[in-house]
Amino acid sequence: MATSTKRGQSAAERRRQIAERGQQVVELYGSGMSVADVAKRTGCHPQTARADLGDAGVLIRGTNKPQTTSRTCERDGCENVFRPTPAQLRKGFGKYCTRACDHEAHRIHPQAEERVCARDGCEERFTPTGSNVAMGWGKFHSKRCSALSTDAHRRKKGREVECRNCGKTKWRYDSTIGAGFCSHECWGKYRWRNRGETISPDVVSLVRGSARQKWYGRWNAHKGAAAGIEGGREGGRPAKATKKQAAKCWSLHGEGRSTREIAAIVFGDARYKDRVARIVRR
Repeated sequence: MATSTKRGQSAAERRRQIAERGQQVVELYGSGMSVADVAKRTGCHPQTARADLGDAGVLIRGTNKPQTTSRTCERDGCENVFRPTPAQLRKGFGKYCTRACDHEAHRIHPQAEERVCARDGCEERFTPTGSNVAMGWGKFHSKRCSALSTDAHRRKKGREVECRNCGKTKWRYDSTIGAGFCSHECWGKYRWRNRGETISPDVVSLVRGSARQKWYGRWNAHKGAAAGIEGGREGGRPAKATKKQAAKCWSLHGEGRSTREIAAIVFGDARYKDRVARIVRR
């Protein structure tokens, strides 16, 4: 008994229809129609038409037709034939076969030849740019060689100088030997230690008491801790307690009196307890 398909057709009849469709696909495609047009004419999918052509051993033609014509590169001396893209033509490009040809065609100065560095003792080979050669440059392969070849970078008049601050030696031109320091930092440190009385006391007197005390302390700090403290006292506010009052505070503190009691006895007011506390902590 013959088998049947879902549509009620037998397998033999189905194979006969496929063979007839395949033959029709080959004939239509051979007449110059595209695969898509053949599929529409035969009522099948384009992939089915392609499969029928493949089973028949027919080579499928390419569908990408060139949209531009071939042309020769416009650079002088280049005979390459190429096909620009439509996008290049729309933007006004597509005149040269490669980017290198484009650059060469727009070159202002001719390409320079390879050469050896002009500095004595340097055998480095390099190729300068055409613009450098046109400007009279392009003789040295690096900025270092260019600097070493000029007289401006040669030491002529000068000698080794010992720094007056740190003692290090450094080569100096005669025009700068008078400074006598190896760096600006050493010059600042030396000036700070050996500045002397560079600011008038009249100017310092314009500063308020607490700030003047701090300023004098820092100004004399290079002399040592004791000198800095003494300098701060000289420039600060006047003492709040005399030596006699301070001695009295120490005496009462030794008896075990509180700071409030001592302040009331010595200064006449218990609110000066903090002043008493500072005295007895010295």
